[in-house]
Amino acid sequence: MYYWLIVTSWLITGFGLFIVILAQTPLFENFNKPVLAVFNLTPEIIVAQKLLIWLYSVLGATMAGWGVFIWFLLKNAFVKKEKWAWRALAISMMVWFIPDTMISAIYGVYFNVVVNSLLLLIIALPLSFTYKDFFPDNN
Repeated sequence: MYYWLIVTSWLITGFGLFIVILAQTPLFENFNKPVLAVFNLTPEIIVAQKLLIWLYSVLGATMAGWGVFIWFLLKNAFVKKEKWAWRALAISMMVWFIPDTMISAIYGVYFNVVVNSLLLLIIALPLSFTYKDFFPDNN
């Protein structure tokens, strides 16, 4: 399960960098269309396009940094079975997932709800399997 989390941290970092690099290219159209459609904006609205590119770039950079942080957490404190590392990963996932997904659902950006839910599953599943390794007294 540990290696699954390591690979996931790399995927988060890579996806974040993917967003930063490709947000300004036609390859990012499939990400732009659902978001623009929810807010009844067309790609021809240059201001909306620039705002979306900026938002995606900032999001991508944040995700890349988050992925690197998760990797360092896993390679150091998590591998030593330090309880705070397990809690830090679990709590940070909830602090991200709940408001991000709730706001996305409220605004009808269901594409993001699906992506968030998949990412949560990819991290929460192996994290839950490691619980007993960190907290053996709670079993």
